[in-house]
Amino acid sequence: MSVPPSSAPPIPPTTFQTPNGANNASPKDLRDFLKSLNDDNPPLVLDKPLWLRLLASLLEQVFGCFPYFKPTMLGTTNERIELTDVTLDVFSRVGKRADSLDWLYADEEHLSKKVFVHFLGLCTSTESWLEVADEGDSGGASNTLYSKACGTLVEFLQLLSFSSFPGGDSSDLQRGVLQDILYEATNLCTTIISARHESCPLDIHWFSTPPCLKTTTEDCSIPCPIDTINVIRLPSPSHFPVLTSIIVELFGRLFSTARLSYFITAAMLRHVSELTRRVYDFCSECPTSP
Repeated sequence: MSVPPSSAPPIPPTTFQTPNGANNASPKDLRDFLKSLNDDNPPLVLDKPLWLRLLASLLEQVFGCFPYFKPTMLGTTNERIELTDVTLDVFSRVGKRADSLDWLYADEEHLSKKVFVHFLGLCTSTESWLEVADEGDSGGASNTLYSKACGTLVEFLQLLSFSSFPGGDSSDLQRGVLQDILYEATNLCTTIISARHESCPLDIHWFSTPPCLKTTTEDCSIPCPIDTINVIRLPSPSHFPVLTSIIVELFGRLFSTARLSYFITAAMLRHVSELTRRVYDFCSECPTSP
């Protein structure tokens, strides 16, 4: 596939160029930079190496670090909430440019899986903010981040399927990545249900063979710690049904998409149908509070 003309976005703030966080830009700098990417000018035409670094940094520093809710956080995370909301707009805007996304994610197996894991981690942590009344959050973004994160994740998977559509330009590798993601989600969902009595916090390692769940004593305030690779950390057993139900919801929304129909085999339909029943039973038996 031909590479679009290069028109690089503004140079990212220092935060996105320093993995260890040295000389970080202020939250306002980050917010303003991200908002500039959503403006009509300059046009969103991709310089691939720069954008790959940018998206990877956003995944780690914004999505992966969005905290699980605690009452002590009320009024103290407004900048984090706004940054996350604006970052979701960036990913959505990139995704809606199907030609750019096809080119951006083509042959990027590691990044595609990282996007999926961090989005799923964000969905899990933002679920804990549903119905939270925060007087400092005048726009109510804390209550809508969950649905926005889930919707943007569905868009991402749908567009991966679009770029894998028969007759398209995608490689066999990219088709395999989407299938890997779908099968990994079903397999780990089953593993989580079987691990209902594991101690927490619990690290769920995605795309490992065999599926790996490990108890940890590390900080459990965020879903995807920066020093881990493709890990979602669950702080308590109450998050087991949250994560599994999110996965089932994603399958329901994906399977209703016509362009995914050729990916869906009879075996997968039976698997997901059985998984849905098991998740329903699992959720009805699980604790509902941390």
